[in-house]
Amino acid sequence: MRASRLLLMALMGFIVLIPIAPALANTPPTRIVTPNVGSYIDTSSCDFAFSVSFDEVLIEVISFDSDGNPLWDTFHFSGTVTATNLANGTTLDIREQVSGRQNIQENFAGSSVGINTIQRLNDGRVVIINVGRLVFDADGNVTFEAGIHFDEDQGMGANRADFCQALAG
Repeated sequence: MRASRLLLMALMGFIVLIPIAPALANTPPTRIVTPNVGSYIDTSSCDFAFSVSFDEVLIEVISFDSDGNPLWDTFHFSGTVTATNLANGTTLDIREQVSGRQNIQENFAGSSVGINTIQRLNDGRVVIINVGRLVFDADGNVTFEAGIHFDEDQGMGANRADFCQALAG
């Protein structure tokens, strides 16, 4: 799972609240639940086609100051993604757990995300682990990193070579 996809989902939930923020002054935080379920066929990430199905949910709690301005977006993202090689049936299950807190008033500067993602083959072997904490500045750059993190730019929320090798069987 790409952190950028998660941050985009969280931002979209926040944008929905902007027009109603003044009406929320002096009210409890707002809770938003956003399910994301679907599937598709990927023919470009590896040298073979594979199916991807996902069942994810993003839960956000937006807190406001006394004037109704949003302060913090506290979120938890969890889900399961299953990739299956269409030629040989090899399956890779990805379990995602991401929690964090985004500073809305500071353009998300100082936002912190805790990640726990494990990818396993259908025989139970662990292929890739992504775990630890990331802190971002207002431009989305990582300013602090702890733990083991894969290179998101490689695609599929994992190192592409490791992902494709594991799924190739």
